Amino acid sequence: MGNHVIPEGTFYTYSPQIKIRCQNDRDEIVLVTLQKEEAETDKGGEKHCFLRPPSNEERDKHLARLQGVERMDSFLRQMEGSARVYFHGFESGWNVSSSEHPCGKLSYNDKLWSTNWDRKHLSRYGLARRLESSCIPLELGGGMWHKYSCGQCIYCNGKYVTEE
Repeated sequence: MGNHVIPEGTFYTYSPQIKIRCQNDRDEIVLVTLQKEEAETDKGGEKHCFLRPPSNEERDKHLARLQGVERMDSFLRQMEGSARVYFHGFESGWNVSSSEHPCGKLSYNDKLWSTNWDRKHLSRYGLARRLESSCIPLELGGGMWHKYSCGQCIYCNGKYVTEE
């Protein structure tokens, strides 16, 4: 039986840490996946690309993150429950439908990253400091996370036109 830890940011920028406890028959899958992901150099850009002005560079970084989240989602499904997902040391799970658009998966990832960062801040510094320095964008206050994913994504819905 193998125990593996895939570090944060392996699949794409701000991807979670993944801890795996698997039978020997799955060890090879983990090692091959880890080797491929470490060879991948473009991990994408920042979270919440919709908060910045659209640009070709932002589009390319968003695309790299979309490809990374698809690879990670596929890997987690291959592990069939033997992998656990952690954001900032908190176990979070990965409860995303396989039919979900990659932007929805990325939005779910960014939500877990941000809420667990705030949770870590709260446990470390207390409520007063957390409230003054929350990393959750104001546009997402009140649970508007998926407003900017799937059909709303400026890059995936066809509304973004490059000026090349």
